[in-house]
Amino acid sequence: MTARRVELTADVGERAGSEGHVHDEPLIELLTTAHIACGGHAGDESSMAAAIDACVRNGVRIGAHPSYLDREGFGRRSMGLDPIGVADSVVAQVVALETLAVAAGESLSSVKPHGQLYHDLSTHPALAEVVLNALRGIGVTEVVLAAGSPAAARGAELGLSIRAEGFCDRRYDPHGGLVPRTEPGAVLENPAAAAAQAVSLVTEGVVVGSVAHRIASLCVHSDSPGAAGILAAVRAALEAAAIEIAPLN
Repeated sequence: MTARRVELTADVGERAGSEGHVHDEPLIELLTTAHIACGGHAGDESSMAAAIDACVRNGVRIGAHPSYLDREGFGRRSMGLDPIGVADSVVAQVVALETLAVAAGESLSSVKPHGQLYHDLSTHPALAEVVLNALRGIGVTEVVLAAGSPAAARGAELGLSIRAEGFCDRRYDPHGGLVPRTEPGAVLENPAAAAAQAVSLVTEGVVVGSVAHRIASLCVHSDSPGAAGILAAVRAALEAAAIEIAPLN
């Protein structure tokens, strides 16, 4: 695989109040797209509006980051995998963010599910079918999923643009999955290590089974220690490797 263009993203709006605004601003400045928590696991109208404002001022695309309705568990608990109930909840979250974006004169670029929902869409075909159809039904055209997700093919069949994502700040296991956060070294806190992984993900892809999947989007978690420093190191490493950092549309 050869170097090419890639998006640089982070999930933001996950901290409340002024602390969240101060935390997110230096991250958003470094991104091409910010996926904003929209009420499921975190976020409210104030935090969404603040993140949107920062995106507008920095020329960053606005994406939605919906999850299961689980604020106490930060999106870790499912809704019983009731596909229709999950889809209705996801749509409500995306519409809430989109309404604020439109009021600011902007549009929604993409949707990236959060946490357990992100993983469940790759392992529960019936859930993915209903949720992706529901997103298409409200005009969503771009969805971010894990590289190698089985749901990607179905999303493409539905006419969605599926963006394969890789994580700069999370260690991968030999099968292309993420090492659980509970294990030592699962989070890459060293900016140089995260930057090296970012370049490798773009140039080599994520190997799931025996197949290398190209990466269209790179993510740094906003709650990773030193996230702004990691993002800055990733940007510098990508530029040094002649990888263009830009939206794909």
